Amino acid sequence: PTIATWIEEGRFSTPEARELFALAPVDQSAMLLEAAAKAKSYASYGVDVAILADADAACVLAEKRECHMSGTEAAGEASVVFVPRLDLDPASALAKGKAEALLYTEFKLVEQTALWEIWVRRGATLPAEVAASLATGLQQ
Repeated sequence: PTIATWIEEGRFSTPEARELFALAPVDQSAMLLEAAAKAKSYASYGVDVAILADADAACVLAEKRECHMSGTEAAGEASVVFVPRLDLDPASALAKGKAEALLYTEFKLVEQTALWEIWVRRGATLPAEVAASLATGLQQ
């Protein structure tokens, strides 16, 4: 199986697996750029987007807005949040843990890729173009 398949199956959820297959900086960059491309597309329609990492990466990579202190803080105000399925680094793993309650109470998981989960704030009004790209998950 490919690494993407292993991620989907949850094989990288244990600390031992993360130690064996540590993400190199180039892997982290590729992951962020994948999310940034989609986040930038959503932001172009006026959707407030966050990428749940230690830093507020979305303010730089996806949209021109004032940056927050962290990705977790940005998620508190966003309509759409990208959550890495792998821990980018220890600080990002901590950010995911801190945001878990927020995600499960205020957001709905609408899409999963091999590398990212996309969460939409419950009750958020999304432009038709964005809603159409997330249609399957929004209808559930």
